[in-house]
Amino acid sequence: MPPLEDGLWSEATGGAVLHAMKCVTCGVVLFPPQRFGCVSCGAAPEQLRPIAIPAMGRIHSFAVVHRHPSHPTPYTIAEIELATGLLVRGLVAEGTPLHRALRVAGKAQPVGGGAQLVFGAEEGESS
Repeated sequence: MPPLEDGLWSEATGGAVLHAMKCVTCGVVLFPPQRFGCVSCGAAPEQLRPIAIPAMGRIHSFAVVHRHPSHPTPYTIAEIELATGLLVRGLVAEGTPLHRALRVAGKAQPVGGGAQLVFGAEEGESS
């Protein structure tokens, strides 16, 4: 089986992508990637192939966190329904208008000496 890329996401031409796996037997997409076999059809791990899926979707739900023991607050976490149908959780960029069904896209945001993935409103989306 081809190796998994390091990390759960990376920047690519056209925006951030999530590193996932796809079962060649049944077509299900798995995120986060894993090597145990298909959770849908039971296919062996050798039937899973690494794929990149666009970090784009619609906000399904969100919560603003006002208290956390180790992270600066407030910050917003959202469940985002990707075009593949997967539901992922991610940080929402500051200043993003918050409402269900808002189209969002992931992008790298510098933090410390690296970067984190945050989701913000797609170009042309408004509140």
